[in-house]
Amino acid sequence: MNHLILKGRSLLVSLAIPAALLANGALGCAISAEPAEPGEASQVDEDALGAGNLCPDNGTGLFAIDYGQTPSEWSAIIAKKPSFVILGDSRGAPDAASPKYFHDRNSAIRVIAYIPMNYAHAKGDDWLTSCPKDYTIHHQCDNTPESYDCTQMNIGARIKSAMDSGYDGVFFDETPADAGTIDYVHDCAAKVKSYGRDRLVIMNPGTPPPSAMFNDDVDIVSVEHQDSTTSKIAGYGLAPWRWLSVEDAVPNLATAKTRFDNFRAAHGYWYDGAPSYGAVPSWFGSLADYIQTKTPSTACTASGGGSGSGTGSGSGGGTTGPVQITVKSIDLDHNNQEITGMWTVVDDGKGTQKTGFTPLVQSVAAGAYTVSVGNYQNRKFDHWESGSKSPSLSVTATSAQTLRAYYHTL
Repeated sequence: MNHLILKGRSLLVSLAIPAALLANGALGCAISAEPAEPGEASQVDEDALGAGNLCPDNGTGLFAIDYGQTPSEWSAIIAKKPSFVILGDSRGAPDAASPKYFHDRNSAIRVIAYIPMNYAHAKGDDWLTSCPKDYTIHHQCDNTPESYDCTQMNIGARIKSAMDSGYDGVFFDETPADAGTIDYVHDCAAKVKSYGRDRLVIMNPGTPPPSAMFNDDVDIVSVEHQDSTTSKIAGYGLAPWRWLSVEDAVPNLATAKTRFDNFRAAHGYWYDGAPSYGAVPSWFGSLADYIQTKTPSTACTASGGGSGSGTGSGSGGGTTGPVQITVKSIDLDHNNQEITGMWTVVDDGKGTQKTGFTPLVQSVAAGAYTVSVGNYQNRKFDHWESGSKSPSLSVTATSAQTLRAYYHTL
């Protein structure tokens, strides 16, 4: 967001299957190996994206943005069970306490870090009037953007700090919206996804971007404050959940409801409006309730095209696509830190298995599945987040969901 005071993880790793794990048969089942200009609404071929993107919707259709650091405000957000929350600019400093506060109270809420891009400049931008500036354009994610107080830090180091602190993704503000810097945008998104495909990446160019911005690593794009260009987003042919609008200077609940309705009618999905980004308005709960009454249960499986007004579906009359299942492994003996590399199988019971290591993200057709996790060396499965003690968990996939398997490691 331009001029915002903001605050604020995912694993694209090639791993060899541990021979000991396969030899041990730990799962107890057969395992199968398995250029446009800004604002142009050119179609995006989602099938060509490959691995697919992360739809974070938990069924509420709700997200929140809050740059204040008061738990009383956060409690109001947590009470409404948003899919994700964007916190303010930590200026690259370690900040494990903030995501932990949310995760301890509702582990299903994704906590997203704010990181400025300074529009791919080496550092600085016009609005940072008192900060040093270097407008050299970077084409790799290696610039040193400045925060609101002129704090400078390499953007890769900022990303690492956020991921190491336990954040579930990044909201990149001041995203350049021209075709000449798409390589920079994609490189930054890939850096986040290198910590796991389940890390959420949101870009905020503040306006409909070149269609080339959308790839497997860029999950959501923010058009920020809505204006006359917002109507163009339907032309991209993307599902509504790929679009977000966040607005300050929204004076009251009635205005926020109207702005939300307008955004959904324009084929958008995620919306949050408030008088300022620094505090949660007294009417946040009422807006959250209103958004949930207008939210479909099929947001993550809706096709692109169509109006998207209050339905979340596209012009294909409810045509659905894959549902995303994410499996994470958690270390009970080390403060519930996430661990990686635990072998996982998603079985549809009809002879089809999808396999991989945690954090595992799989796109599957809606239906019933058995998700199984294995042990390896000193890592012993204890229970699922639901309380089940069986390493094989039955799930029904109707919308995106995250499953957490807890392990003892001592």
